[in-house]
Amino acid sequence: MIKAIDAWLNTVTMYRLTVYALVGLLAVAAGLSAARIMGLDPFALLFTAGFLVAACWAFNALLARVFDVPANVESSYITALILALVVQPLSGYGDLPALALLAALAMASKYIVAPYRRHIFNPVALALALWGLMLDREATWWLAALPMLPFVALAGLLIVRKLQRGAMVAAFIAAALAATVVISLVARGDVIAALGQTI
Repeated sequence: MIKAIDAWLNTVTMYRLTVYALVGLLAVAAGLSAARIMGLDPFALLFTAGFLVAACWAFNALLARVFDVPANVESSYITALILALVVQPLSGYGDLPALALLAALAMASKYIVAPYRRHIFNPVALALALWGLMLDREATWWLAALPMLPFVALAGLLIVRKLQRGAMVAAFIAAALAATVVISLVARGDVIAALGQTI
């Protein structure tokens, strides 16, 4: 089984695998929402994702032309899909300007805050921080809902396997869990609950 997975992973690029994983997570979330397992409107979720993909693609193409550099289309799709997974789906068409601003901020950070074509900040994180400061909005991280956990874990494992960074991820998880235990003990909190929240 592992050999078959590795053989498939070797046929796709890292960017393409990430796009597939993110689209898969959106599809699962829409399905779970349609089945009323998650409290999201599946149509609003898919519309939000489609709008963000289109907006990020357009801003990316414009900025690539302005800065006279090649546009990485898959990178813009990845950014848009990540944004769709962490912001609340739109509640009405009045939300579209705010989503367009979020897309613009994310794409701009890839070009403006990137000396020598290297990102100083994660474009999604920077865009969300600026968006929050400008419009007093925040990421809801709805993707972290419990029904999504097995699917997020599977997507993450495939990406880790592709990157061949299992040891680094395991070390991070161990450090995060150890820190959670220490902080909970010092604060005299519920260690088990804290570990569950961290996981």
